[in-house]
Amino acid sequence: MGVVPDMEPHNFHNIGSDTAKVIGVFSSPSVISTFEKAFLSLNVKEFDTTKLPTT
Repeated sequence: MGVVPDMEPHNFHNIGSDTAKVIGVFSSPSVISTFEKAFLSLNVKEFDTTKLPTT
């Protein structure tokens, strides 16, 4: 288990041969994630959960 303070840069590395699984638990439904490099195919450095489509 790891605990990361708000806005603290962090990274996780899998040192084993099995697939690593990570779950995040946040104190607010509004989460803004900021990345040093563009995030996957979305090509964004900031991801804001308040801008996700609602169902």
